[in-house]
Amino acid sequence: MKTNLLKCPLCHQPLIFNHQWSCGQHHFDEAKEGYVNLCVPPIKGDDAFLVQAREQFFSTNPYQPLMIEMKKWILPNDVVLDVGCGIGAYLKYFKTQDHTLTTLGCDGSKLAIKKAAKHDSLSHYVVANMNNLPYIDHHIDVIISVFAPYDIKEITRVLKPKGRFILITPSTHHLVELKKIIYDEVKLNPSHHPRLDLTCIENQIVSFTMNLNQSSLLSLFQMTPYVYKSPNDAIEKIKSHQSLDVTASFVLQVYQT
Repeated sequence: MKTNLLKCPLCHQPLIFNHQWSCGQHHFDEAKEGYVNLCVPPIKGDDAFLVQAREQFFSTNPYQPLMIEMKKWILPNDVVLDVGCGIGAYLKYFKTQDHTLTTLGCDGSKLAIKKAAKHDSLSHYVVANMNNLPYIDHHIDVIISVFAPYDIKEITRVLKPKGRFILITPSTHHLVELKKIIYDEVKLNPSHHPRLDLTCIENQIVSFTMNLNQSSLLSLFQMTPYVYKSPNDAIEKIKSHQSLDVTASFVLQVYQT
């Protein structure tokens, strides 16, 4: 799916597709999977290890209850942008629920975007820097950010008037059972209270229990920051469980321009 909403990351002029994306001065080839790399200069995104863990975890769509709540804030015919979209699991779900949506995703990881484009040909994906979103001003209805970095100035620049910014962050008890396996002393997640120059129109906790088998537990662990700051025997502790009920708990905030 092509979009006419892209702009050049170098001169900020609109990009037009004619065999390649071009503003007339700069040219960007489209990959065979359908995405385009507009991350100039390149940045270090998620590596193959993390991308594979996400792909395995989301293969069974365990976060669907969260996606259902997010979808309530997305209207027919909306243009939806996922900043820090990873492998595109959320956009793929939204698009399958409503084909009238225009779904766009960007991420700094070329490996993640390649996976997203491969598994979701109905959305348009780009490799991009979150501090320099390659989209023209004020043409996006909804922007989502799920556990991802974002630049609020860029968010407000590309959102339409009365556009919605759906921000998802972990609540205090997110994945607490997984933490209890890994750590002797469990610390709850800090409360997240961003100060944004936008109007907050929704602030709720979305919680549910996931029954995860050993494979999904390992994938979940490997896609979290815990993998980098856990005891050496963390994997063995997780492997000692054939399955586990794990709390997924998110703060869902919706802001409007």
